[in-house]
Amino acid sequence: MKKFCFLRLVTALIVLVVASGYPPALVHAGTSQLAATLQTSVVYPSDGILTPGQPEIVRIGATVQPSPGTPLHAYRLLLRVRGKNGRTVLSDSFHPKQVYSVAKLNMENLLPGEYELTGELHHDGLVVLATQKNRISKRQPAGPTPTVAPTPTATPSADPPTATPTRTVTQSATQTASATATRTATATGTRTAAPTATATAKPTSTGTPTPIVTSTRTATSTPTGPTPTPTVTSSLPSGVPPPPAIPPIPALNSPVTIKPGASFGGFLVYGDGATDDTQPIQAALNTSDVIVAPATYAIAGSVTIPTGRNISCQSGAIFFDPQTLATRMFQIGWGDPSSNGNNSIVGCTFKGTDTANDFSTYQGGSSGYSELLEISTGGGQHTNNVLIQNNTFLDAQGDSIITYSPCGPNNTGSPCNNGAPGTEGPSNIFVVNNNISHCIQPGVHLNGGQNIVVTGNTITDCWADDEVDSNVLQVISSWWHDNIFTTQYGGGLFTTGAAVHTCTGNDLIAEDDHLCYSYNNLITGVGPLGPATMFEPTGCTGGGGHYINETLTNGAQMSTGC
Repeated sequence: MKKFCFLRLVTALIVLVVASGYPPALVHAGTSQLAATLQTSVVYPSDGILTPGQPEIVRIGATVQPSPGTPLHAYRLLLRVRGKNGRTVLSDSFHPKQVYSVAKLNMENLLPGEYELTGELHHDGLVVLATQKNRISKRQPAGPTPTVAPTPTATPSADPPTATPTRTVTQSATQTASATATRTATATGTRTAAPTATATAKPTSTGTPTPIVTSTRTATSTPTGPTPTPTVTSSLPSGVPPPPAIPPIPALNSPVTIKPGASFGGFLVYGDGATDDTQPIQAALNTSDVIVAPATYAIAGSVTIPTGRNISCQSGAIFFDPQTLATRMFQIGWGDPSSNGNNSIVGCTFKGTDTANDFSTYQGGSSGYSELLEISTGGGQHTNNVLIQNNTFLDAQGDSIITYSPCGPNNTGSPCNNGAPGTEGPSNIFVVNNNISHCIQPGVHLNGGQNIVVTGNTITDCWADDEVDSNVLQVISSWWHDNIFTTQYGGGLFTTGAAVHTCTGNDLIAEDDHLCYSYNNLITGVGPLGPATMFEPTGCTGGGGHYINETLTNGAQMSTGC
């Protein structure tokens, strides 16, 4: 009887897919553990809404777990955009080369309306459907409705196009501001602050930007300007070494559920956003992997994530950091021999207390910073293999995500792998498909570490950079690709809530960034304090990153000064 029901289910799926326009191949519904799996999510726009004035592109993050024995590149990943009648109006396909990849569909030729985005894996006559269907809403512009053919013809390709080996910047809006600033370097004997340089002048603008700012701050931005035609692809440009492969999200091992009213280690979980839940959450993680139920969990101390532990949050689960100075809400490493990595953090929201749109609630500074998540190495240990995927970080009083090492050519010895800087870690750190916003300190701050991949993220009103300390001179290797850097309430190069991406966080010291590769990113928008900025210092004391196929739109600017 069970076999008969299974056959009926498969038959029904085949009929459904053929009727929907899929090729007449066997559709696998995920009933076997040996089947390949496909998960998709919309990276941009993060809320699924294409608003007039925004780039009319959709970026899709796809995670492919192949069947055992089948190479990843043997699959063809097909993405479809369907109209209300179910017909495909846009599609593209490629052979994935890594577990997680970011693809792009240009929707500027589609009429305003509601669309459904689906994904399929094709291999040897078998079709595996993505477990999610994503809705995309393209809003009507204020002006007259343009006459556009309702069914454009898409041109799928077997593989993503190959990027050119030299950096090309496409600006569809005239650059509206140029930044000139003089900074005074501040060397610190110990790491007490994220940046090591102090701005003494703000950039001067030659134009008056008129951004659209909503009255209620959200994690997404609304840049202004003409609709761009981005040229970013998800392929690896010539001359860029392949980044480490992004690991799949691991299965949880005998997880316990953190929820209001639960008890761990004799400590009760409150989840009321006010009572300190540090101790029960720490006790739960000391026990096993965790699932976090919807609630707001205040963490007034620091939670150390033990080696091998994984955190999976359900929608609505928020970790709230009420601290403002010199704390780390979550930490991996930091000289603790019980915390050496092999972790994943998926689907969580990390929130601080700098909630005012104008950043007037910021309290961090010379007395220290409250980091939301820190991954560090030191004390002779090596932190390795951490996946941070599908999370939201906002309103931090310090760095949202920071990797840190105390080791470099200026600080060697047994705690630093016996004088071999550039091997001590943290290593194989993956920051994938997160939304990070409203920062005075960097949203993603690589202050040490090797083999770090930052991809598919939307970063709003935050610095995102590699940076070394003058007393250490960390050796960092990183890949920044297929991210969106934008602004809503900040902007400008050295302003509050600056929206800046660079390989060189401090160009006034001998910062060597030749192992930083930044490519296929989108820098877009103008905020109240200036434009989003790509910072590529030339002729400075520090520098040397590689910038390839970056796209600047909607008034975003390039800065090359020291």
